[in-house]
Order: sequence, then C-alpha cells, then structure tokens
Amino acid sequence: MKAPRYPNPIVPFSYISASVGYSSFCIPVYSAHPSITEANKREFDSIFGEVAFLRLVRKLILSEDYKAELDLLVNKALALVQLLSSKRRGKNTFIGNQWAQLLKSKNPAQWIISNGNELTWRKKVAGKTATTDSFNLLFSRVLALNCHTIGSADLPICLLDSHQKERFKDIILQIYPYLFVNFKTDKPLAVIWITGFKPKGDDSRPDRGLSPLAKMVLGNSCEYMAVVYGPAKPFTWTTLKRNPKELASNNGLWQSIFNICDYVLADSVTSSNAFFVNTNHSSKSNGGELYFDYVPATPNYGEHDIDTVIHQLLSHNESHGIFECLCNPPGGDWSGINYHIGENIYRWTSLPRVSNSGAKRPDHVVQIDSSNNGSYFLSIESKGRANDLEDNIGLNLKTYLEDLFECPPTSYKTPQTGWRFYGGQWSGSTVDIYSVGAFIYDSYEEMVEQLSKGQLDGIIAIELGSTTIIHIVDSTKQRCLVSCIEAVANKISTIKIKIY
Repeated sequence: MKAPRYPNPIVPFSYISASVGYSSFCIPVYSAHPSITEANKREFDSIFGEVAFLRLVRKLILSEDYKAELDLLVNKALALVQLLSSKRRGKNTFIGNQWAQLLKSKNPAQWIISNGNELTWRKKVAGKTATTDSFNLLFSRVLALNCHTIGSADLPICLLDSHQKERFKDIILQIYPYLFVNFKTDKPLAVIWITGFKPKGDDSRPDRGLSPLAKMVLGNSCEYMAVVYGPAKPFTWTTLKRNPKELASNNGLWQSIFNICDYVLADSVTSSNAFFVNTNHSSKSNGGELYFDYVPATPNYGEHDIDTVIHQLLSHNESHGIFECLCNPPGGDWSGINYHIGENIYRWTSLPRVSNSGAKRPDHVVQIDSSNNGSYFLSIESKGRANDLEDNIGLNLKTYLEDLFECPPTSYKTPQTGWRFYGGQWSGSTVDIYSVGAFIYDSYEEMVEQLSKGQLDGIIAIELGSTTIIHIVDSTKQRCLVSCIEAVANKISTIKIKIY
C-alpha cells in the first residue's frame, strides 16, 4: 500500500478563507476514502461532514436558518487544517491556533506581516527547469529579503511588506534597467512564482491554481504580481507584448494570471527580453450587472460531449448487469476502477495515467455481466474527432486493465460492510477485455479506418443533435458491444442506434 498523501494545509485553508472573506459557500466537505485504513479513519473521524452537509442543503432548499450547519462545517475544515499542519515534518507552515487567527483577521496580509515572522519564505526553483541568469539573480536576491510566507514556507508564493516591496522594485530595475516598473498602491505585495510551462512549451495545468490560491487566502488585502519564468513557446511572448488580453482569452494559465494579478514580470529562456506588464486589473469587484457573450445556436461539439453521452448511456444500469467502473468527467468518477465479483466490489485507486508497460489509462471502463456472453469489460478511449485516436490504442487500453487486475486491489466492499482496506492475497483475473474507440461521427469509412489503425475491438461514433444517433462497428466475440448498447439505449427516447 502507498503511504497516505496529505495536502499542504494551506490548500484546504484557502477554501475556508474564501468562504469567510467573500461571504460565500466555498467550504470543503470531507468523507472517508474507500481505501482508508481503520487507524486513519479513527484519526480523521471528527472532520467528516457528510451529515452536516446534507442538513445544510436541506435548509437552503427550505429557506431555513443554516448557520449552525455552516459553522460546523467551517470548524471541521479548520480542524483538518490544524491536524495536517501538526503532521508536517519540521515547522514549515502555520500551526495550531495561528490558522484560526488568520481566518478571523480582517486584513490577512497585515496579520501575516505582524504575526508570521517566525516563518520565512524558503522556496527552491526546480533544477529541471531551464532559467535565465537574470531570473536566477532575481530569485536569489528576493530570497535574501526574508519575505513573509502566506502560510507555507515552500509554496511558490511570498508576501512583501511595504519596505520589502520598495527593495523588490529596486532589485528589478537593477537587473532589468530597460523595464518601467511602478506599483499603484502602498499595499503589501504577494509575488507568485510561476514556472507555468513544461519543457516543450505547453502550459502546466497545476500552475493555473497558484494565483487563485493566493487570492483566496489574502483577498483584497494586498496587490498581486506574477513572475513567469518557464519555457513558453516564443509566440506567447510576442502576444504578451502585442495584446495581453488576446493571450489571456486563449489560455487558461494566462487567464488565471490576468484575472487576479495586478502586475506580470516574465523572464524566460525562450524570450530575448524580459517583460513587465501592468494589467490594469482592479482587485475590487466592479459590481453592477453582468453580461454574457452571445453563444451561437449551433454548438461546437467535442470530447466532453462524447464523454457525457457514454456516461448517460452506460451509468445506472446495474439491473441490466452493466456496471460503470470508471468514467471520465463531467459527472463521472475517475478516482478509481471498480471490479464487481458476485456481490462484492473491489477497487483500485491512485491510478497512474500510464502503466509500467506504457499502457494508457482508459477514459471509461464498463463491466458487463451477461447471461449469454459471460462477464467482460469495455475499455473505452474517447476523443472529439476520429483522427485524435492514437495508433494501436486498443492494445494499450487492454494492457492497462490486464496489468491493473494482476495487482491486489486497494479496497473492497461487501453487502454487509462499507469500504475496507484490502490487505489479503489476490490471484489476478483472466476476464475478457475489449477495447473501444469513441468519437464524433463523420462516416462509416472513418470508423472502419480507426478500427484497424487503433487495433480496436469496436467503434462508437456519435452523431449529436435533437436525436442522437449512435453508430456502432462491433468486432468483439458474439457482438458484445452491440448487445450492451442495445440493452440500455431504448430507455432514452432521443437516442437511436445504427449498427454496421
């Protein structure tokens, strides 16, 4: 079993802080993971809040007073933050009652500056990221300022008081004398250090959350500056210089930066010069009416729509012997894969995207227990268009499940018990597995081409509209794919099937 992975306490704290700071509902509700051990369940039992959450929802619907439930969930979430910080090795986060004091403060940035001096920001830059000499000098000199942390010393976010902010400005101008830097207010400054890009230049999704995380903790008590230093593709920097709004409109990372940060400093190995941008962003809400962009009447269908059709079609069909074992969002569960054996359910969690053999994790896994065809699995890869499917994807989809089912499951569930950690012996499984490609329908010829190119056992091509037509090419034994789809499609009047 893998050791339990605990989040940095600043992450769950940010949700509580946003709820209190913005008078909104942004409170995490925790429940026990299916693979939790009995020891961990006892340790975290006091923070589980499903019952309080359900009571809160009921009172919201009935317009009743929900303050008691809301306060209870906030206290449970805060208790988790304090518990997580107590389990950290070394003192690198706020601890104990510091979290409660920060939550109650009206000015989070000033509270940190006045009360968090024992914790100094000490983030390291990942050695695998290519950086410029000028950025390295900037980073080392900011480290020497002994900046404040917003709650975690190794987080790529630091807080500068007014004095440090002026010294920071001087440092920038010394290293980049060709830049014009002017801060708009004397508020403290949160500096968010964003690698942002993988070695090939595509943006790194986790970094999209850094600016929102800082804003959730600090609110309007400071200004925000993003320092972007990853190896973005060169056109990123030309677009940033020419039209920052255009850059933000087409990229989620830049969207999160420009929606929150007041300033951006970019210094990358893929750009000949550094950039400083005043985003003209106001940290306060503008208020007034909201206007939404016009959406064309003809939708632009894509992979999410394919996932949705598959989920709607194959979920909640246990009475037909069809079990949705893994489902790509929206609306599904991608955190583990289930295997039904009799009345017992076995579950594998912490799924790798690629197995040790290089096999690919499916987007959907469906188990079918059929009186005619026995028990088998459909391992499904969904795409927007047929050409997006990889060559030989069918072999990888099947190998992933074969490798997985050779390993002991993480947890199991019986009709008499809830989920329990599985610590017993496992003999593996030899169940039949069929690989299926799913995409938007264009032609029968394209379906046949992808069946061969991907070495797949079946194709589901979906023609979306007021009536959705599911086109099926089935090369499985005893046409298992067709049998499965036919068993459930008639429950939805707006779905039709075409079999080739």
